[in-house]
Amino acid sequence: MLKARTARRYWQEHLAILGKLRQAGEISQDVYTTAQAAIAAALFDSRQRPSAPRTGAKKVRNLTKTEAAVLIEALAQKVQGPKADNIDRYLLLYARLAPRLGFRPCEGVGIQIAGATLLVPCAKNSNGRAGRATRGIDLRDAEAGFLHLVAEFISVQRSLIEAKGGFDTFYHVARQRLARLSIRVIERRVCPYSFRHVAMATWKAAGYDAATIALLAGHSSKVTAGKHYAGRSKGWTADCAFVAPAEVPAIVADEAAMPTNTESPVEATPTNEVHAPMPSLGSTSEPNNPTAEEAERSTAWDIFFEAFLLPTPPQTPKGNALRGLRHGPAHPMSSSLDFDLMGIPAHADLREPDAADILEEDAGLGMSF
Repeated sequence: MLKARTARRYWQEHLAILGKLRQAGEISQDVYTTAQAAIAAALFDSRQRPSAPRTGAKKVRNLTKTEAAVLIEALAQKVQGPKADNIDRYLLLYARLAPRLGFRPCEGVGIQIAGATLLVPCAKNSNGRAGRATRGIDLRDAEAGFLHLVAEFISVQRSLIEAKGGFDTFYHVARQRLARLSIRVIERRVCPYSFRHVAMATWKAAGYDAATIALLAGHSSKVTAGKHYAGRSKGWTADCAFVAPAEVPAIVADEAAMPTNTESPVEATPTNEVHAPMPSLGSTSEPNNPTAEEAERSTAWDIFFEAFLLPTPPQTPKGNALRGLRHGPAHPMSSSLDFDLMGIPAHADLREPDAADILEEDAGLGMSF
């Protein structure tokens, strides 16, 4: 099955080929007419849209802060439950970190903490697409509690990789688990990548310029974030945008792009100088004692919930009432979650993107940056 525009393009290409063959005398007029009719029948009989959208079109790119709060509350309830495992902890930590840091799920495998700098491996660096193998994210404006979450995320993911034998093995389970939970609590199928869209949109809404966003996202081009990710209207509040690049290379070959929302970007610490991660929430002093280890882990996660105020998810109506909420003009989901406890940095030196960076339209979503 072909889309209409694809069928029309193929039709013109085949007509051009047949025309050249006819002019060269390699085919007769009868053959030309017969081939033209056969090609038209083959192309235009199959001219319809595919039955299912492509996977990229199904991603949630406009996750709201309220929806994320409800989803995080549900994840917190799962983590506190008797059947919780490291996959549940992974999802909760990723949902807390990714909207601020914007790293891809697969990049979490290699992230490291170097003082106040987070070193993130650039996943899409084949053929130089990312411009560099590693990017640095400055976390000097983040509170200690946020850095503790990063260290715990590193620890939990390392444990999963060791237990499951690799990232792909557990990530498929995590993604499906998040999809089922999100459909149940907010009636939208959220994937881990949705939180990266949130980060991009939030940086745009906070006034980060295109070069800065490219550095933070691991892109080699300044237009990628504007063309393929959620627009600024989908971003969260500016207090969620407190990170800055920790290195400033050229973004594109013909222009050395300097971000404007960081006064003194720091140099990324070399990998061999990376400090050991801080003690994780699940670390124990007696690793050979399973009972003591489980008791200490439970206590540590209780402290985590108290510190970040994750209350019981609100009750949602069932049956026809839910349909009314879904199809009404607005359906706010109440939440008592104090979603942002990190300090709010000053962005006095932020500016709106230049005219050259504006109006990068997303062909499928109508978003502009």
